Amino acid sequence: MAYRKSYKGIGEMLVMPGMVTAMGGRANRVAARARATGPVESGEYVDSFVVSSGIRPAGRGRARAYGRVTNNARHAMLVEYGTERSRGHRTLGKALSAAREI
Repeated sequence: MAYRKSYKGIGEMLVMPGMVTAMGGRANRVAARARATGPVESGEYVDSFVVSSGIRPAGRGRARAYGRVTNNARHAMLVEYGTERSRGHRTLGKALSAAREI
């Protein structure tokens, strides 16, 4: 019997509760790494990471499970990407790269 892929089946798998849990777990690992390695002056930056997960509704693409890490500090973009006077720390970028290795 030959294997035949089922795009419908793959799509169903990508929105299963276990996939949402897996994406949320990965996002939590990324956030933990970012909190542990982020620069600390006042503590606002490292305390402002927020994790969310769920199912991205079908719109331009298909519905998919996701895990997302954001930072709500007003200066988060400046810390991540830097300014013309200071280099960015790439805290989230580095944390995401580290999570790929796990």
